[in-house]
Amino acid sequence: MKSRFTKFHNLPELMSMFRLVADIQTADMLKFPVPRLEGDKASVVVSDSSPYQEQMMDEFVERAEKIRNNKVDTKEDNMLKFTHEAKLMSIDHV
Repeated sequence: MKSRFTKFHNLPELMSMFRLVADIQTADMLKFPVPRLEGDKASVVVSDSSPYQEQMMDEFVERAEKIRNNKVDTKEDNMLKFTHEAKLMSIDHV
């Protein structure tokens, strides 16, 4: 049997105790300079993939097919590991 935390009891008291030891500062209180965005909204910057990224994408296709067809032991390679590595490669800007 496992026990886990499900909810707070006496939340107002807990918050008042937390405020005694925590130094809470909001963005309005700190008044840091915030740069303006061009056009007042975020923009997507698209760049060409590097040769390394293209090679890795080809390898990902092969790996995904092997995993899907159960041609590899799940202890060696699985979709969780695969998607994690693909995500890391997608944010790589070599």
